[in-house]
Amino acid sequence: MAEKFAASRLQTHPDDFGFRIYLADLVMTQKDYARAAKQYRAILDQQPNDIQVLNNLAWVLGELKDPKAIDYAEQAAKLAPDSPAVLDTLGTLLVDSGNAKRGIELLYKAVSLAPDAGDIRLNLARALVKDGQKDEAKKEIAALERLGDKYLNQAAVAKLRQGL
Repeated sequence: MAEKFAASRLQTHPDDFGFRIYLADLVMTQKDYARAAKQYRAILDQQPNDIQVLNNLAWVLGELKDPKAIDYAEQAAKLAPDSPAVLDTLGTLLVDSGNAKRGIELLYKAVSLAPDAGDIRLNLARALVKDGQKDEAKKEIAALERLGDKYLNQAAVAKLRQGL
């Protein structure tokens, strides 16, 4: 039923970008990254400088292992060079693609801009582990542990610490 409604709504209101963003975000949370990417691309066709859409498209393409993910993340970073979310996405994608040095630099910058953003700090810790910088990773893990209940993903933090 919902699928039918969404298809009908998009056909009758192709320029309803609010609905497209809602739909893309919804299917992204359901890990249907291909459908999310399709919706984000449709939005970018009309709004090519939408930072949130560029960033989310970069992230879902990263999940799909699409090499164009970095291009979209770079574009978002040019438009919003001090956005912690954008720096997090680009940094993580760069680390995953083998450019750990630049990726980690961007993740450190993102953490400095949003020190209590646990997910960003966790991505930095993971990047440091991946790059073999275990002592630095331990510092970030300790910072996450100090957040306590303010960061709800303490299970991931504990798992990362166990892997060291």
